[in-house]
Amino acid sequence: MKVLYISVLFCFIKFVLSINVTLVGFLYSVDDSLSCISGKFNEYSKANNLGITLDTIFYTYKNSTADVENIQGFMQELTNKKEKSRYDMFLIDTIYNSNYINHFLNLYDYLPESITNLYKEGIATKTCIFDNKLTALPLYVDYGGLYYNELLLNKYNKTVPQTWDELIDTHNYIYYQESSIDPSLNKYSGLPKGEAGVAATLEFIHTFRDNKDDDFPEITSENAVNALKKMKEVKEKASDDVTFGLSQEELWSSIFGENKNYIFFRSWYIDDIYKPSTNGQREISLKFAPLPGNKPGISGSCVGGSNMSISKYLSKEKADAAVEVMKYLFNKEFQKYLVLNVKKISAMQSIYQDNEVCDVINCTIYGEMQGVVRPNNLAIDYEDYSNQLITQVRDYIIEGKTKKPEDVLTQIDDIRRIHYVEYSSISGIIIMVVVVIIFILLIFTYIFISIKRKRVQFKFLSFSYWCLYLIGTFLLVCSCFTHIGNIQNYSCYLRLFLITIGFTLSFIPFIIKITLNFPRRNTLINFIKKHENLTIIFFIALDVIIDILWIILDPPKTKVELIMYGPNFKICKSNNKIGTILTIILIIKALIILFVMFYLLLSEWNLVMYKSDITSITCALISTFINFTVYAIILFIHFNSRYVHNGFRCGIILVVCLSNLIVLVGSKITNIMFGNNKDNTYGPNINKFIDKTGCFNDNIEKELDFIDIDDIVDNKLVNKTPTTTTNKYKKNNNMKMNHYKNINNKNNSNNNTTTNTESTFYSSNSSFNNYLNTSTTSSNLTSSSANNNSSNL
Repeated sequence: MKVLYISVLFCFIKFVLSINVTLVGFLYSVDDSLSCISGKFNEYSKANNLGITLDTIFYTYKNSTADVENIQGFMQELTNKKEKSRYDMFLIDTIYNSNYINHFLNLYDYLPESITNLYKEGIATKTCIFDNKLTALPLYVDYGGLYYNELLLNKYNKTVPQTWDELIDTHNYIYYQESSIDPSLNKYSGLPKGEAGVAATLEFIHTFRDNKDDDFPEITSENAVNALKKMKEVKEKASDDVTFGLSQEELWSSIFGENKNYIFFRSWYIDDIYKPSTNGQREISLKFAPLPGNKPGISGSCVGGSNMSISKYLSKEKADAAVEVMKYLFNKEFQKYLVLNVKKISAMQSIYQDNEVCDVINCTIYGEMQGVVRPNNLAIDYEDYSNQLITQVRDYIIEGKTKKPEDVLTQIDDIRRIHYVEYSSISGIIIMVVVVIIFILLIFTYIFISIKRKRVQFKFLSFSYWCLYLIGTFLLVCSCFTHIGNIQNYSCYLRLFLITIGFTLSFIPFIIKITLNFPRRNTLINFIKKHENLTIIFFIALDVIIDILWIILDPPKTKVELIMYGPNFKICKSNNKIGTILTIILIIKALIILFVMFYLLLSEWNLVMYKSDITSITCALISTFINFTVYAIILFIHFNSRYVHNGFRCGIILVVCLSNLIVLVGSKITNIMFGNNKDNTYGPNINKFIDKTGCFNDNIEKELDFIDIDDIVDNKLVNKTPTTTTNKYKKNNNMKMNHYKNINNKNNSNNNTTTNTESTFYSSNSSFNNYLNTSTTSSNLTSSSANNNSSNL
């Protein structure tokens, strides 16, 4: 009794401590041949006291509504957030393994080399390695090849064809002899519908290599063109449109369900098939062989099968248990069991040197299959690639559309490649030429504003503000480089900062200057006047904060634009609505800046001293508004051409930068270089004024007000005798008005040109007159002293 109690307790403890590992997968076959996996491993686990139990869940056409074309969507459901902890291991088709590499463990870090080294040879393991990480191992492989009717070949004393020309000749000879005897005899079937058709196309191209050891030909090479021509020739000479394009299901259904007979057909390997004649059914003997080639000895076979992976979301205990499962399933003994008992082809090449295996299967064929893998590491979704490829090929081969094979292959190449705006393209050259022109203008502008005697032409802004404008323009132009070449995620981030900060630096200096000239004063304007640098920092910080929030919450990343019958290309796009909302916020912010500038410019339109600058800024503002509106609209428009998509965005930015430079500084540089050797446009004697007063140094904007005459005219020239009052503005407004009337009277007598210019400025400036009418302080200048000294200016 005590012994029984201990045994029960031991079994209970063992059950509690046992680790359950769940393997889930999707199988093309409808049989339950792989159900042996769990049984065999659990026996091994029990015999070795591993304490691990393997459960398997296989979805097939029998127990699932999932369609073969929707396997990828099916697997996405299994790897979503809710299901991550539900399944431990996955068995999926080789073509989908690359889609989920971020969910799988790197087996190089978990499996011993004694296991991984067994799969180094052969091509099947290439479907498992990405970025030098082993994300899976092939449990078994499928090969595409040629099934031939052994009975008919023996009857007419023919051999398995080694070239496509031999296949055409042999097929036609037997067909014309046998078709009169057997009406159910069908022609060659070689381009199935769906995914099998993709494999058949790649196989056919692979058979047109120049040498056996050559890699897969370039898809647009002459070899590929000849392969496509030969495929169409095979269809026209040895088949018809219907039979040549039968799906795999239709093909096998016609053989076993409709008692159809074939001489040759292409299919995935499912074992050699022999069926004796019974109940009126003919005898069937179909054997598998490599596909013919363009030359004898050169063949091609697309590699399929199922790869096994381990989820990376497991606990260490579960991960170690899953590793033990893989150690067992991928050792040589279990692989032999799959080959001998389950009729699966192993990816372990050394197994085809085992005498026991070679007694059952033709090791020569499977050990030397000239395999080719489908491009499962594309930057685009594989299902989109597959659907477009087979559509293009069937349009040319079966549908008979008037296309050249070169055009078909170019379109196929466009499907799998990611194209971009090349620097050598017409669009790239135009963009680079405009960029160079803008850079030259920026350099010239900086040189001229650095020369103090020439800086009077640029007096509207201080030297530091002009530098900020040039930096902003430079950043906007640099954003165009993120549209050329192979853009990456960091290109999207960089573009965001360059455009937002560049726009701010290009316009904020002007809006601050115009605000300071605004005739009315309020708290905001006074704050800006006292804290100009802080205002600039605020706007830049606002841009940076919005950009960082965008990158954190909904980062703009490269996404491939799939273009039907055209080149694919990358764009920068956010995945969620947050990116769209932040885009709208930045657009509104920019529009507010432009509208505020426009309002302030209208308020100061009659400011004579800056009349030309205000006119130039207004023209630049209108041009910017129009281009910016167009830019904001095209941000939400989809284009099918990479040149149009990137060209519009770059073009608008370059037009804004170039037109603003020409309007704002072009005339000033022209006046300096080709003018009448005068350094200003504001008055004939202004140079003397500059020389005597030392005005227009780097800090002049903080020293001048341009409203009170004392800020423009040196006090020594106006009144050498200080007033006896302590208040600078002692006289009332009437005296001040009389003072400026006297100045106007002297202007009418044309005694002095400088006085005329100055008085015209004050008499024409409505803002200044308003100031005089509302002023509550008195001037320290008397009318007599002003009249006596104004002619000395």
